[in-house]
Amino acid sequence: MPNKLSWALPFSLYTPGLMDDPYRPYAALRDAPPVFWSDEAQSWIVHRYADAMTVLADRSFRVTELGRLVGDLSRRGGKQADTLEALLSVFLPFVNPPDHTASRRYLRAVLTARSVASYADDIRGIADDLLAAAPAQGGFDGATQFADLLPPLFMGRFLGLLGQMVVDFILGAAEMGKAFDRGCSPRYYARMNELISDMRRPFQQAVDERRREPRDDGLSRMMALAGPDHPLSDSALADHAMFITMAGSENTSALIGNAIAAVVEAGVDGDALAADEGFAEAAVAEALRFDGPVQQFWRFATRDMTLQGARIAAGERLLLLVGAANRDPQTFADPDSFNPRRANLRSIGLGAGMHYCLGAELASLEARICLQAIAARRPSFDPAHPRQWRDRQTLRRLAKLPLQLRQKDA
Repeated sequence: MPNKLSWALPFSLYTPGLMDDPYRPYAALRDAPPVFWSDEAQSWIVHRYADAMTVLADRSFRVTELGRLVGDLSRRGGKQADTLEALLSVFLPFVNPPDHTASRRYLRAVLTARSVASYADDIRGIADDLLAAAPAQGGFDGATQFADLLPPLFMGRFLGLLGQMVVDFILGAAEMGKAFDRGCSPRYYARMNELISDMRRPFQQAVDERRREPRDDGLSRMMALAGPDHPLSDSALADHAMFITMAGSENTSALIGNAIAAVVEAGVDGDALAADEGFAEAAVAEALRFDGPVQQFWRFATRDMTLQGARIAAGERLLLLVGAANRDPQTFADPDSFNPRRANLRSIGLGAGMHYCLGAELASLEARICLQAIAARRPSFDPAHPRQWRDRQTLRRLAKLPLQLRQKDA
């Protein structure tokens, strides 16, 4: 490929366990060209903050429409994945305009039917209930007993669904997250199709119930706001409810866990966090930069262009290494240190451009309240048990976060 500015990645993107500690490999990229071709990934690698922001802001770069891709691969492989295809087709991070524009406008109206701040008491109540069950001496898993549970429990309250039903759905759908990584087979998609078909039934039943008897809840608002401007069948409403539940749970859970781990490891003053909302908000913003959940974004070019000397042809893909960009020393001073008091708290932790996270304000509120609730109990790592990370390519999320907590008033 003589026309390509090639450079060999110093690590494999597909190495199991890469997300256990991706930042040391990312640091090796600081000597690389700002945009270079990777034979392994068959894509252009973008790893600096300013360049990643340029790509995300440029609407001539598009996302791969995952629903369509899964459907095509499954049909070619002789497998059935129609329910999975329909669900993925409403996942906004994998939808392009004009469908993306209409769906985003609709879901934004659903989320802002009430002010985000009005949910604070609900979130705080869930956090306190979960922490009330923490044992007095160690033995508390900040991931499985807190971060993994609060967002789906809140989404249950938001939509008017039973909390345990939503938790079971999120836990059961965890394996589906691998569909967002590369290299999945038609057999995997067929298995996920069967799983999602089963998990979809309670959502469809809830839509049927609201059709007969509307309530004052998020699901009823979804149905009312669909209307003539965004006509949706009841099955499509169930898919949108599943999407908003998953979108409001998985990445937020990852953010909460990563933020807790970051403040504990950095020795941030827990009393200051618990007492000062502004400081806690800054800690969340810094966590999104320092150790954000989403580590990679894929895009493809719709036109020939040049970026940092790299000649990118229409149809070629770009891999944006968000975790590396958020620690770019050209943008962030001392990028490998967690510092909520730094002057520059911006990041790509929640995306940018037209795919900026739809629920960013809500996710940040949940993380801030969770961080304050945990900080009030002066957390420390449990020395007898190490942290563990989920084995994923795209999402950096804790599987285990063993903590020792003090009683709130101790």
